[in-house]
Amino acid sequence: MLVTHYLTFILLLYPVVATAVMPVLEHDLTLRFDSEKRSFTARDHIVIHRSNTTETAGLANFWLNPSWNVTSLSFDGQTFTRLPIDNKFVVPEHTTELEISYGGKVDQTQWPYIVWLPGDGWYPEIEDYRVRFKLTLHVPTDWNALTQGVPVDHTTKSRYVWNQQDPQQGIYLVAGPWHSYSKNTDEFRAGVMLIEPDGDLSSLYLDATLKNLERYSKALGVYPYHSFTLVENRRQTGWGMPGFTLIGSKVIRLPFIINTSFPHEILHNWWGNGVYVDRLEGNWSEGLTTYLSDYLTREQRGRGRQYRLNALIAWQDFAAQGSDFPLSQFVGRHDRATQAVGYGKGMFLFHMLRRQLGDATFLSGLREFYDKFRFQHARFSDIKHTFERVCGCPLGGFFSQWLDREGAPVVRLESARRLIEAGKHKLTIVLSQSGSPPWDLDVPVRVVDNSGEVMTRTVRLVDQSASLTFQLHAPAAQVDVDPEIELFRVLDEGEKPTTFSKVFAAKQVTVVAAEESFVEVAKAIIQQHPQWELARHVADESTDSDVFILLGWDHNTATDWFSSQHVDRYRITNEGLDIEGAPHTLSGGKVIALVDTLDIEGGAKTVLWIASKHADGVVDLISRLSHYGRYSYAVFNTPGERATATGQWPTRAGSLSRVFNTRVPDFVVEPGSPLF
Repeated sequence: MLVTHYLTFILLLYPVVATAVMPVLEHDLTLRFDSEKRSFTARDHIVIHRSNTTETAGLANFWLNPSWNVTSLSFDGQTFTRLPIDNKFVVPEHTTELEISYGGKVDQTQWPYIVWLPGDGWYPEIEDYRVRFKLTLHVPTDWNALTQGVPVDHTTKSRYVWNQQDPQQGIYLVAGPWHSYSKNTDEFRAGVMLIEPDGDLSSLYLDATLKNLERYSKALGVYPYHSFTLVENRRQTGWGMPGFTLIGSKVIRLPFIINTSFPHEILHNWWGNGVYVDRLEGNWSEGLTTYLSDYLTREQRGRGRQYRLNALIAWQDFAAQGSDFPLSQFVGRHDRATQAVGYGKGMFLFHMLRRQLGDATFLSGLREFYDKFRFQHARFSDIKHTFERVCGCPLGGFFSQWLDREGAPVVRLESARRLIEAGKHKLTIVLSQSGSPPWDLDVPVRVVDNSGEVMTRTVRLVDQSASLTFQLHAPAAQVDVDPEIELFRVLDEGEKPTTFSKVFAAKQVTVVAAEESFVEVAKAIIQQHPQWELARHVADESTDSDVFILLGWDHNTATDWFSSQHVDRYRITNEGLDIEGAPHTLSGGKVIALVDTLDIEGGAKTVLWIASKHADGVVDLISRLSHYGRYSYAVFNTPGERATATGQWPTRAGSLSRVFNTRVPDFVVEPGSPLF
């Protein structure tokens, strides 16, 4: 859960201009690091390839980090004697080449593990230009170094040379005393760079890298870089660069990362670092990468529906309550609302497109899009045009409504009538939707008859309502609208379980301590969440909240509320709680976090109970629970450890279902074929 918050796409650190073809700068860059002085010197020879040979305007925004000391500068061989202030340059008109020498002390917080990214100004940057480069690096003999270029010379331990002729958005550099591991196949090269030696950990990531490179290359097209390397970072980041990923020391040792977030970062080398994002129409790469990595992994394990459900829960909890915006305006994630739109709704867009076109056409469109736009900037409209060519069908309406319109449709099952005509069994349903103008929807409907036969049809819903009649061999037993959560839509209340995300998305939350030992904990929680309020009792006159956090095991209100409702989910015992049939005792430092919607004094209230006998660690646990947002309960042996048990309350049939026969035979929903 931790890494989901940190894993971001490093492209967002670098400005992108909305233009189809950006001109190119060619760098011949040499750097030397001095380990005794903790400093470096650099020389860069730059050739300017303008997009138009008749262009006469100077180049604005030529910039170098102001902490570096420029020692010489020339344009087309003419020395520039007046060095600029703050290392901001304007290149004279008609210039085709420039050369600059500079250097300085390395930031002590970075030494000796140097991580320099585009936007840091570690080399001369000009906004709105792509770059090609040759990079020569002189480093201490015990260092290893990496960039996205192709290695062309490493004859000594202290000298590296790379060449990158495919136009890039910027130059990335990692250098320091990492311990390097590698493993190759005939087609792919994998690397791992660790701060401390760890052969077992490196082997796991090397094998995972090669497996994912082969998988994605086979499905989408040739891998665009020379190799892929996992680089361990002292900071707990999760950044995806061209040809490598920089992930924190704690994060890479979480057992689930290698199968979840790590493949996501590998796939970004196709989407974002292979085809670049022109953000004029929004950042499409996060939704597409999430769909083809995070989502498909769950789908292959039979958990696709749950993933889609969780995405809709997150959108409704964090975005739909006043923070929503069109997907075309998504640039990058900076809170839960932007994540719910950019990642969640973006993921759903590609899922619905796949359903509409079919797997074969969908994959063909992805391959063509990648092949045409590799190392170029692309927009959502480029994706649309590509898929229109592949399918031979218009997709303007589909992309327009899911990109440019905020919100989501509300679909209702207005009626369902069983009929017998001429001895034949029929079921006629009427669907409706809200929204003006109406959404253009293909709504899946599943009917099960009394014999257990399953029939699925799609209702075309383009107006406020539409009907469909099923011809059946036996009387209808049950009808469900979008039972597998295939549409991006507002969930019916019966479909939406109460989860921790509902607490953290609430505008007003009241924190109540059970006893004196938890009062200071409650105050500390309020300091971390100043928008929440503190109360000594839930019945305080000043409290009008519908969301409560109750702290402590001996909390009379918690015992009262949770023992009187939903006894099929949990039961309070002398030792702790039985949750969904499993006993959990509060021995040692164990903590049980439980959230549910309870009917209290005639009103529905969302209540999070932190059942613990000890106050230590509870403050930090509250913050960590935000990373468990899709769960309804979590059990921790100690507050600082990962949860040992988690779960989500089952949902019930709501207004999108009609049940005519409660004793219908069991039926199985056949899983679809994997996309790849």
